[in-house]
Amino acid sequence: MNPRGDARFGDISEMQFHGGGLIPGRMGAILLAVMLALSATPLHAAGLDEALAHFTAGDFSETADGIAAVAESGDPRAASILAALKDGRLLYSAEQKKVFLKDDQGRLIDAATARAVAGNGPAGTDIVEINNRLRRAIDAAIGGLTLMAPDPAQRLGAAQAVFKSREAAALPAIAAAIAKETDARIKRALSEARAAVVLNADDDRGCQPRQ
Repeated sequence: MNPRGDARFGDISEMQFHGGGLIPGRMGAILLAVMLALSATPLHAAGLDEALAHFTAGDFSETADGIAAVAESGDPRAASILAALKDGRLLYSAEQKKVFLKDDQGRLIDAATARAVAGNGPAGTDIVEINNRLRRAIDAAIGGLTLMAPDPAQRLGAAQAVFKSREAAALPAIAAAIAKETDARIKRALSEARAAVVLNADDDRGCQPRQ
């Protein structure tokens, strides 16, 4: 085992939790949310309602908080809501403080109740906008939510999503998944995802200006 490699991983993990500059505060919240979602008992629907409320503000910071809160809710719809957000299918009504998503057939669904909405929904709905940073946060959150899924195909897809996102926020979830994974192919994909995240974090640190 490479002692330097172990030290690198430890340094990165410490920076995640102690504010060393590697992960912005809201990304740290997303990290915690994913870890809780993997281990905690699902919360009541009110938890999802509160999480969705962040998406009605029309603000990137609030949307980042919403991503973390949806993942933390433990609701079985969390992954589909986050996928809709990433695909531009998540809408909100600022007036009614409600969030909707469009399904594959273009039907409007109330995100809180999972019930279809009649017609085109309330007037004045807007798409919940995201930027590249939020896309990476969504990838990390979805990956973390499905790393422990019973379906091997979902676990493999989650590992590949984390590999593409290279988000350091997913490192603890990856480590937990590697420890429990029994499928050799998936375990290899998880190890590759962890390596990609660590290397990306090293690159980011190398690009930071000296103080």
